[in-house]
Amino acid sequence: MKLFLTLFLASLYGASATEIHWTVAQSPILLTNDFEIPPGDTLVVEAGVVVQGTTGQHYILPYQNSTLRIVGTTNSPVIFINAGIGAYNSSTLIYAESLTMTNGWIQAYTTETKCQITNSFFSNSQLSIRAQTNILTKNIFLQTAFSDFARTLLKNNYFAGWSGYLLNFPESSTVRLNTFLDTQRSVIRGGPFDMSQNYWATSDTNVIASRIYDRNDSFSIAGYVSFQPFLSTPDGHTPSGPPTPNPPAQPQITIKNSVQLKFLTQPLAYYRIEGSDDFTNWVSLTSNMLGNGGVNQWYCPADQQHKFLDRKIVV
Repeated sequence: MKLFLTLFLASLYGASATEIHWTVAQSPILLTNDFEIPPGDTLVVEAGVVVQGTTGQHYILPYQNSTLRIVGTTNSPVIFINAGIGAYNSSTLIYAESLTMTNGWIQAYTTETKCQITNSFFSNSQLSIRAQTNILTKNIFLQTAFSDFARTLLKNNYFAGWSGYLLNFPESSTVRLNTFLDTQRSVIRGGPFDMSQNYWATSDTNVIASRIYDRNDSFSIAGYVSFQPFLSTPDGHTPSGPPTPNPPAQPQITIKNSVQLKFLTQPLAYYRIEGSDDFTNWVSLTSNMLGNGGVNQWYCPADQQHKFLDRKIVV
C-alpha cells in the first residue's frame, strides 16, 4: 500500500532542476510546507497524482518565469485536497487540464501571469486570479468563490452553489455559453459588462436581473450588465453537472488480525464496506461514507473478525 510522501526537495528535484515531475509512483504527496518552483523551472504534475495539504494553507508557488503544468486526464485526473496554487511573482504560467480540487485555492496576483484551466472540477474552493490573461473553459464549479479577476475568457463552465460574486471582470473579458444554476446569489457585481448568451435555468428576466448587482442597484457602480439574449437551454459543450465517479477496485482481504482498510475516494461518491464468509453472501458492515477525494479508512472490529473473513469496497 502506498504511503503519503513528505516532500524532500533533494529527492523530488533530482539531478536536474529544469523540469520536475510528480508521478503516480510518488503519489499521494503530502504538502507539509509550501513547495517553491525555482525561477525558470517547470513542475509537471502527472495524471493520477494526489496532492494533499496538511494543517493550514500550503501552496505550490511558481516563481518568476516558472511554469506549473497539471496534466490530468478524464479518467485519471490530478487531485488536490486542502492544497493551493499561489503565483505572486511575475511572468509565471499556470496550466491545468483535468484537475479535481476540493477545499483548495488558486491565487495569482501578478499581471504578467497567465492562467489556463480546462475540463476541471472544483468544490468548496476559491479562485482569485488577477493574471494578465485567464482562460477558463469547460469546468465545473460547486460552492466555489470567485473574486478579483483580470481579463478573462470564461466559456462553457458550469456553476452551482457558489458564494459571493464573480467580481471585477473588466469590459475586455468574455463570458459566454456558461450555465448558472444558483438562483439565490448574485452572479456579478459591477458594470458596464456584457453577459449575454449564457444559460440561467430560467426565462424570467426579473429573476436573472435579481442575480446581477450593477448600476440599477447602486449609483456607485459605473454601468449596467446586459444579459440578453440568453440561452433557453444549456450549450451542448458545457458540462451538465458533476462527474460520475468511477467504481473503485474491489480488493479481497483475508482477515487474520485486526486490520485497517484504506482506500482512495472520489469527491461526492458514497462508499460502504461489506463482508462475507463465503464470497457470495455479503453483509454491510458500515453505513454509506461520503468520499472527499482523499483517503478514507476503516478498522475491522475485533468481534467481527471471526464472522467475516473477507471485505470489499462498493459504491
